[in-house]
This record gives sequence, C-alpha cells and structure tokens, in this order.
Amino acid sequence: MKGEVDEAIYHYEQALEMHSLKPDCYYNLGNAHCLKENYKDALKAFKKCIELDPTNSAAIYNLGNTYFVMQETEKATKFFEKAIEMEPDNCEWRNYIGGLYLEKKDYENARRHLVESLRLNHEIFDTHLKLAELCY
Repeated sequence: MKGEVDEAIYHYEQALEMHSLKPDCYYNLGNAHCLKENYKDALKAFKKCIELDPTNSAAIYNLGNTYFVMQETEKATKFFEKAIEMEPDNCEWRNYIGGLYLEKKDYENARRHLVESLRLNHEIFDTHLKLAELCY
C-alpha cells in the first residue's frame, strides 16, 4: 500500500471535499503532488494550507522549495526567508537557503545562513562543503 501516491492524492482530495478547512490535509496533498512532480498543483495546495494556517512554517518552506524546483528563485528565496524568520534555529533550512544564495552569487547572505547553520549544528557535512566553496 505504501508508495501509492496517486491513490493518496485521490483520498486527500476526497477528504477535502468533505472538510475543506483542514490545513494539514492541504500540506500533505502538496507534498504528494511534489512527489509526482505536479508542481502547479503542489503550489495550490501549499498556498491553501498557508491561507488556513499562516503559522505553518513547513508549508511556507515547501512552497519556497516548490518554486525553487520550478526555477523561480526569487519567489523561492522570499518563502525560504519567511520560513527561517519563523524558525530561526532550523539549521537544515539555513543550509538550503545558504546554498541558494551561493548559486545566486550572493556571498554575503550565503555566508550568513551557512555560518548560522553550523552554529546550530556543526555536524552538517553539506554546510561545510558549501562554506569551503564560498572560501575560494
């Protein structure tokens, strides 16, 4: 039964027809759409989740991540920053946005997020690699 993403999407949509005010259901639907690379549908689901629960930082982060996958980096950056503002101690999110800034050649912001990520958790291999890249 696990791995049946299409079936999961069907059931989330059925559940939402019965109770359309369930932000977690929209969040899970967005994640399922991402697994199927249905990014436009994922955006709709994450936006609806955030509309119903503006404090859902994971949905805000995933909205940014979906924009990133769609190569809309300015929108992605906006939502990543908003999610980090809500959860400033999330070292993984800081690592990810640090990498995004590194790709954009915004070295100041890349360093700020990557250094903070390491301060929060010194054991993140990828963060060390990104900082090394930033140094040369």
